[in-house]
Amino acid sequence: MATDAPDRTQKASHYLQNIQLPPANIPTGYNFVLILCGLAIKGMVLEEEGKIAEAIFSYDHVSGLVQSYPNEKSEELNSWTEHALYRASLLKLRQG
Repeated sequence: MATDAPDRTQKASHYLQNIQLPPANIPTGYNFVLILCGLAIKGMVLEEEGKIAEAIFSYDHVSGLVQSYPNEKSEELNSWTEHALYRASLLKLRQG
């Protein structure tokens, strides 16, 4: 995704279609961070595919989960959350 390699975006899209994000049971700790990471990457893939509304929905899930689990804290969690909030804000501004 960072190098704009189309095959990587297609692979990520394929794998993410087979994963329920967020899962029915939200884990804690590092696994919680991985869920947020997956949602952020899913948003990036959807954005790359031009599915802007779906990308915003994925990014907004990150915000909702962070608000629902205020005791979860880590640098990686902050990083993925910041990324999702930033991307969602930009897309919402572009959409008006």
